[in-house]
Amino acid sequence: MTQVGRKIFFPVPNKLLTPREKEVFLFILEKYKYREISEKLHISEKTVSKHASNIFEKTGCVNRKQLERKFRYRKLISKTKLPN
Repeated sequence: MTQVGRKIFFPVPNKLLTPREKEVFLFILEKYKYREISEKLHISEKTVSKHASNIFEKTGCVNRKQLERKFRYRKLISKTKLPN
């Protein structure tokens, strides 16, 4: 992810993921567990899992490892602050 001014550019089309899916996407790339993501975002683990399933489907990935391999090392992703 790259931040330019107030716009944030993701390595997947911005319209592809919902705002919450984008948050979950970033946490997954940082190797957070679903339980940890649910605590950070104040949502249930089941909801995190559903968002992750949607992300996998929309990005053509079948699991976390494939998602990480596909997007983690792209130069479009830079260090950014995750939601507290």
